[in-house]
Amino acid sequence: MKKKMALALGGVALVATLAIGGTLAYFTDTDAAANVFTMGKVGIDLTEDSDSDKVVEITEDGITYDDIVPGDVVSKRPTISVDEDSQDCYVAAIIEVSASSEDLDVSEVSFDVDTTKWTLVNGVYYYNEKLSANDSVALFTETTIPTGWENEFAGQTFTVAIKAYAIQAENVSLVNEDGSVNEWVNDENFGD
Repeated sequence: MKKKMALALGGVALVATLAIGGTLAYFTDTDAAANVFTMGKVGIDLTEDSDSDKVVEITEDGITYDDIVPGDVVSKRPTISVDEDSQDCYVAAIIEVSASSEDLDVSEVSFDVDTTKWTLVNGVYYYNEKLSANDSVALFTETTIPTGWENEFAGQTFTVAIKAYAIQAENVSLVNEDGSVNEWVNDENFGD
């Protein structure tokens, strides 16, 4: 009898467990999503060309001229081009002129930078508008050699080095309401 009672109680417990367990069942589901963020990029290229008869060589590093005389206006077109897969960007450039001799005052060498399109701030030319993929802009088209350089400078050389910069146009504020430009070519952004 004890066995039957134990069996009966075990059966009742089993049925109760199944009944209660069955009523506690839920429909469940899970899902997950993995978001992939691909960063855009800003890319530019600086190229130069010239149609001057004083050009000796044009390479990707620059142009070599010869037989330059005081008063020459020499064709030189440094052009900043935005890469085809680049995000919109702002561009800037620095023009550095150095001489083979301290006697040669290169501060008198001049460039025909279009100041309606470029703003000079602390030695940096900032282009006033944003550029998009495949856009190009010339920094200047001519270099003027000072007329005051005399025979004492014959045979000396000077170098015009140009460095171009770009920064994303989206999510930055670079032009103020009054049209002035916020400086962005600095050690913090470029480590130069």
